[in-house]
Amino acid sequence: VKNSWFIIYDDGGFVAPHNHGDCSWSCVYYVQIGKNANNKNGATFLQTPNLSKLHDGIGSESFGFKILRVKPEEGKLVIWPSHIVHGSLPYVGNEKRIIISANFIINSKE
Repeated sequence: VKNSWFIIYDDGGFVAPHNHGDCSWSCVYYVQIGKNANNKNGATFLQTPNLSKLHDGIGSESFGFKILRVKPEEGKLVIWPSHIVHGSLPYVGNEKRIIISANFIINSKE
């Protein structure tokens, strides 16, 4: 594990699109999601690494632009390659939303 952190979201909290360098994999573990969380409210998203295509519409879809939304569920662990652009949609709710994230490196055996 290269580094780890946690985030406690209040109403309106989100994470802007980004990726992580100098590591192999990234992950998020949902500790508490709030009763209103779904794949549009507080969801984690993973998208193609081309940062110039941030708009999700028919034009981008025609050229293969894809966004995967991960429905938050308490106790779920999501792992992806660190070069993938990711973030979270704004969370709207009265309860705190809590996640733990980490980056890690897996070196190949020589």
